[in-house]
Amino acid sequence: MCFFDYCFENKNMLSSNCMKMNSNIITLLLILISFLGGFYYHDNFSRENSLNESIDYSYLEKVLKHIKTNFVNQDNIDIQKMTEGAISGMVNSLDDPYTEYFDLEGTKDLQESISGTFEGIGLQLGFKNERITAISPIKGTPAERSGIKPKDVILFVDGKETSNLSLNEVVNMIRGEKGTKVTLTVAREGLSTTKDFEIIRDIINVPALEWETIETSSGKIAHLIIYQFSDTVYQDFKEAANEILKSNIKGIVLD
Repeated sequence: MCFFDYCFENKNMLSSNCMKMNSNIITLLLILISFLGGFYYHDNFSRENSLNESIDYSYLEKVLKHIKTNFVNQDNIDIQKMTEGAISGMVNSLDDPYTEYFDLEGTKDLQESISGTFEGIGLQLGFKNERITAISPIKGTPAERSGIKPKDVILFVDGKETSNLSLNEVVNMIRGEKGTKVTLTVAREGLSTTKDFEIIRDIINVPALEWETIETSSGKIAHLIIYQFSDTVYQDFKEAANEILKSNIKGIVLD
Protein backbone atom coordinates (compact mmCIF):
# COMPACT_ATOMS: atom_id res chain seq x y z
CA MET A 1 0.00 0.00 0.00
CA CYS A 2 1.28 3.49 -0.85
CA PHE A 3 2.16 5.47 2.29
CA PHE A 4 0.53 8.61 0.90
CA ASP A 5 -2.78 6.84 0.18
CA TYR A 6 -2.70 5.24 3.62
CA CYS A 7 -2.38 8.63 5.30
CA PHE A 8 -5.28 10.18 3.46
CA GLU A 9 -7.56 7.15 3.81
CA ASN A 10 -7.17 7.09 7.60
CA LYS A 11 -8.85 10.35 8.61
CA ASN A 12 -8.09 9.84 12.28
CA MET A 13 -4.38 10.17 11.57
CA LEU A 14 -3.20 13.77 11.78
CA SER A 15 -1.84 15.27 8.60
CA SER A 16 1.29 16.33 10.46
CA ASN A 17 1.98 12.71 11.33
CA CYS A 18 1.46 11.75 7.72
CA MET A 19 3.88 14.40 6.56
CA LYS A 20 6.35 13.34 9.21
CA MET A 21 6.11 9.69 8.14
CA ASN A 22 6.62 10.50 4.47
CA SER A 23 9.47 12.85 5.35
CA ASN A 24 11.17 10.09 7.32
CA ILE A 25 10.76 7.67 4.41
CA ILE A 26 12.23 10.13 1.93
CA THR A 27 15.10 10.87 4.30
CA LEU A 28 15.76 7.17 4.73
CA LEU A 29 15.77 6.66 0.95
CA LEU A 30 18.16 9.57 0.47
CA ILE A 31 20.49 8.18 3.11
CA LEU A 32 20.36 4.75 1.45
CA ILE A 33 21.07 6.23 -1.99
CA SER A 34 23.92 8.32 -0.58
CA PHE A 35 25.37 5.28 1.16
CA LEU A 36 25.20 3.11 -1.96
CA GLY A 37 26.57 5.93 -4.09
CA GLY A 38 29.43 6.49 -1.67
CA PHE A 39 30.16 2.78 -1.53
CA TYR A 40 30.18 2.54 -5.34
CA TYR A 41 32.40 5.62 -5.65
CA HIS A 42 34.77 4.41 -2.95
CA ASP A 43 35.04 0.94 -4.48
CA ASN A 44 35.72 2.17 -8.01
CA PHE A 45 37.89 5.10 -6.93
CA SER A 46 39.97 2.80 -4.73
CA ARG A 47 40.44 0.30 -7.52
CA GLU A 48 41.42 3.04 -9.97
CA ASN A 49 43.90 4.53 -7.52
CA SER A 50 45.29 1.08 -6.76
CA LEU A 51 45.77 0.43 -10.47
CA ASN A 52 47.47 3.78 -11.01
CA GLU A 53 49.82 3.21 -8.08
CA SER A 54 50.88 -0.18 -9.46
CA ILE A 55 52.03 1.24 -12.81
CA ASP A 56 55.51 2.73 -13.09
CA TYR A 57 55.21 5.06 -16.05
CA SER A 58 58.88 5.95 -15.80
CA TYR A 59 59.77 2.83 -17.79
CA LEU A 60 57.62 3.97 -20.70
CA GLU A 61 59.18 7.43 -20.53
CA LYS A 62 62.71 6.00 -20.46
CA VAL A 63 62.07 3.76 -23.47
CA LEU A 64 60.48 6.60 -25.42
CA LYS A 65 63.36 8.94 -24.58
CA HIS A 66 65.89 6.27 -25.56
CA ILE A 67 64.17 5.76 -28.92
CA LYS A 68 64.04 9.48 -29.63
CA THR A 69 67.71 9.85 -28.75
CA ASN A 70 69.31 6.72 -30.23
CA PHE A 71 67.07 5.32 -32.96
CA VAL A 72 68.92 5.50 -36.27
CA ASN A 73 66.00 6.34 -38.58
CA GLN A 74 64.45 9.27 -36.76
CA ASP A 75 62.11 9.94 -39.68
CA ASN A 76 60.49 6.54 -39.16
CA ILE A 77 59.39 7.32 -35.61
CA ASP A 78 55.58 7.45 -35.49
CA ILE A 79 54.40 8.41 -32.02
CA GLN A 80 50.76 7.55 -32.79
CA LYS A 81 51.73 4.11 -34.05
CA MET A 82 53.94 3.54 -31.00
CA THR A 83 51.09 4.57 -28.69
CA GLU A 84 48.65 2.19 -30.36
CA GLY A 85 51.29 -0.54 -30.18
CA ALA A 86 51.65 0.01 -26.44
CA ILE A 87 47.88 -0.12 -25.96
CA SER A 88 47.61 -3.25 -28.08
CA GLY A 89 50.40 -4.85 -26.06
CA MET A 90 48.59 -4.16 -22.79
CA VAL A 91 45.39 -5.71 -24.12
CA ASN A 92 47.21 -8.73 -25.57
CA SER A 93 48.93 -9.34 -22.23
CA LEU A 94 45.51 -10.29 -20.82
CA ASP A 95 45.86 -13.50 -22.86
CA ASP A 96 42.15 -13.46 -23.72
CA PRO A 97 41.39 -14.18 -27.40
CA TYR A 98 38.07 -12.31 -27.14
CA THR A 99 39.56 -9.09 -25.77
CA GLU A 100 41.14 -6.98 -28.50
CA TYR A 101 42.15 -3.41 -29.19
CA PHE A 102 40.78 -2.01 -32.45
CA ASP A 103 42.64 0.76 -34.25
CA LEU A 104 40.82 3.02 -36.71
CA GLU A 105 40.96 0.43 -39.48
CA GLY A 106 39.82 -2.36 -37.18
CA THR A 107 36.99 -0.20 -35.85
CA LYS A 108 35.84 0.48 -39.40
CA ASP A 109 35.79 -3.25 -40.18
CA LEU A 110 33.86 -3.94 -36.97
CA GLN A 111 31.27 -1.31 -37.86
CA GLU A 112 30.89 -2.85 -41.31
CA SER A 113 30.27 -6.25 -39.72
CA ILE A 114 27.65 -4.81 -37.39
CA SER A 115 25.91 -3.10 -40.30
CA GLY A 116 25.48 -6.53 -41.90
CA THR A 117 27.20 -5.87 -45.24
CA PHE A 118 30.87 -6.33 -46.14
CA GLU A 119 33.16 -7.88 -48.77
CA GLY A 120 34.62 -11.27 -47.96
CA ILE A 121 33.69 -14.94 -48.06
CA GLY A 122 30.95 -15.17 -45.40
CA LEU A 123 32.65 -17.33 -42.79
CA GLN A 124 32.06 -16.96 -39.06
CA LEU A 125 35.21 -17.62 -37.05
CA GLY A 126 35.97 -18.23 -33.39
CA PHE A 127 38.50 -19.82 -31.05
CA LYS A 128 38.46 -23.51 -30.11
CA ASN A 129 41.36 -25.14 -28.28
CA GLU A 130 43.28 -21.91 -28.83
CA ARG A 131 43.06 -22.27 -32.62
CA ILE A 132 41.06 -20.16 -35.03
CA THR A 133 38.18 -22.34 -36.13
CA ALA A 134 35.26 -22.09 -38.54
CA ILE A 135 32.04 -21.68 -36.57
CA SER A 136 29.69 -21.72 -39.52
CA PRO A 137 29.65 -20.56 -43.15
CA ILE A 138 26.74 -18.23 -43.84
CA LYS A 139 24.17 -19.71 -46.20
CA GLY A 140 24.51 -18.72 -49.84
CA THR A 141 28.01 -17.28 -49.46
CA PRO A 142 31.32 -18.26 -51.14
CA ALA A 143 32.45 -19.97 -47.92
CA GLU A 144 29.47 -22.33 -47.98
CA ARG A 145 29.76 -23.00 -51.70
CA SER A 146 33.47 -23.79 -51.37
CA GLY A 147 32.82 -26.61 -48.90
CA ILE A 148 34.17 -25.08 -45.69
CA LYS A 149 32.54 -26.84 -42.72
CA PRO A 150 32.04 -26.00 -39.04
CA LYS A 151 35.00 -27.07 -36.85
CA ASP A 152 37.49 -26.68 -39.72
CA VAL A 153 40.69 -25.28 -38.17
CA ILE A 154 42.12 -22.40 -40.20
CA LEU A 155 45.86 -23.10 -40.28
CA PHE A 156 46.97 -20.71 -43.04
CA VAL A 157 45.52 -17.78 -44.95
CA ASP A 158 47.28 -17.29 -48.29
CA GLY A 159 50.21 -19.24 -46.89
CA LYS A 160 50.53 -17.20 -43.70
CA GLU A 161 50.26 -19.15 -40.45
CA THR A 162 47.45 -18.10 -38.11
CA SER A 163 48.60 -19.67 -34.83
CA ASN A 164 50.14 -16.44 -33.55
CA LEU A 165 47.50 -14.08 -34.94
CA SER A 166 44.44 -12.58 -33.28
CA LEU A 167 40.94 -13.32 -34.48
CA ASN A 168 40.61 -9.81 -35.87
CA GLU A 169 43.88 -10.12 -37.78
CA VAL A 170 42.74 -13.34 -39.46
CA VAL A 171 39.34 -11.83 -40.29
CA ASN A 172 41.06 -8.86 -41.95
CA MET A 173 43.27 -11.21 -43.98
CA ILE A 174 40.27 -13.19 -45.22
CA ARG A 175 38.25 -10.12 -46.15
CA GLY A 176 38.94 -8.27 -49.36
CA GLU A 177 37.46 -6.77 -52.49
CA LYS A 178 34.79 -8.57 -54.41
CA GLY A 179 36.27 -10.75 -57.17
CA THR A 180 39.63 -11.31 -55.48
CA LYS A 181 40.84 -14.71 -54.30
CA VAL A 182 41.86 -15.99 -50.89
CA THR A 183 43.25 -19.46 -50.07
CA LEU A 184 42.47 -21.10 -46.74
CA THR A 185 44.45 -24.12 -45.57
CA VAL A 186 42.40 -26.08 -43.05
CA ALA A 187 42.70 -29.13 -40.84
CA ARG A 188 39.54 -31.20 -40.69
CA GLU A 189 38.64 -33.96 -38.29
CA GLY A 190 38.79 -37.28 -40.10
CA LEU A 191 41.34 -36.12 -42.69
CA SER A 192 44.98 -37.16 -42.36
CA THR A 193 46.25 -34.19 -44.41
CA THR A 194 45.39 -30.53 -44.66
CA LYS A 195 43.12 -29.23 -47.40
CA ASP A 196 43.28 -25.99 -49.41
CA PHE A 197 40.20 -23.98 -50.37
CA GLU A 198 40.49 -21.28 -53.02
CA ILE A 199 37.59 -18.91 -52.52
CA ILE A 200 36.51 -15.88 -54.57
CA ARG A 201 35.37 -13.01 -52.38
CA ASP A 202 31.97 -11.41 -52.86
CA ILE A 203 29.63 -8.89 -51.24
CA ILE A 204 28.25 -10.53 -48.11
CA ASN A 205 24.85 -9.58 -46.74
CA VAL A 206 24.64 -11.11 -43.29
CA PRO A 207 21.15 -11.71 -41.93
CA ALA A 208 20.86 -10.91 -38.25
CA LEU A 209 18.86 -14.09 -37.74
CA GLU A 210 16.63 -16.65 -39.37
CA TRP A 211 14.29 -19.39 -38.20
CA GLU A 212 12.72 -22.55 -39.51
CA THR A 213 10.14 -25.07 -38.34
CA ILE A 214 11.27 -28.59 -37.45
CA GLU A 215 8.76 -31.43 -37.26
CA THR A 216 9.20 -33.71 -34.23
CA SER A 217 7.20 -36.51 -32.66
CA SER A 218 6.00 -34.03 -30.02
CA GLY A 219 5.00 -31.35 -32.51
CA LYS A 220 6.55 -28.43 -34.34
CA ILE A 221 9.70 -26.85 -32.94
CA ALA A 222 11.04 -23.45 -34.04
CA HIS A 223 14.80 -23.36 -34.64
CA LEU A 224 15.89 -19.71 -34.37
CA ILE A 225 19.48 -18.88 -35.34
CA ILE A 226 21.09 -15.57 -34.41
CA TYR A 227 24.05 -14.96 -36.72
CA GLN A 228 25.28 -11.71 -35.19
CA PHE A 229 24.23 -8.91 -32.86
CA SER A 230 23.90 -6.30 -35.60
CA ASP A 231 22.04 -2.99 -35.68
CA THR A 232 18.85 -4.75 -36.80
CA VAL A 233 18.87 -7.83 -34.56
CA TYR A 234 16.45 -6.37 -31.97
CA GLN A 235 13.74 -5.54 -34.51
CA ASP A 236 14.33 -8.76 -36.47
CA PHE A 237 14.03 -10.80 -33.27
CA LYS A 238 10.72 -9.11 -32.37
CA GLU A 239 9.30 -9.86 -35.80
CA ALA A 240 10.48 -13.48 -35.72
CA ALA A 241 9.09 -13.94 -32.20
CA ASN A 242 5.69 -12.62 -33.28
CA GLU A 243 5.65 -14.99 -36.26
CA ILE A 244 6.59 -17.93 -34.05
CA LEU A 245 3.91 -17.06 -31.47
CA LYS A 246 1.26 -16.99 -34.21
CA SER A 247 2.30 -20.47 -35.35
CA ASN A 248 1.35 -23.77 -33.77
CA ILE A 249 4.76 -24.14 -32.14
CA LYS A 250 5.45 -26.41 -29.14
CA GLY A 251 8.92 -25.09 -28.34
CA ILE A 252 11.86 -22.97 -29.48
CA VAL A 253 15.53 -23.84 -29.91
CA LEU A 254 17.64 -20.67 -29.76
CA ASP A 255 20.96 -21.14 -31.55
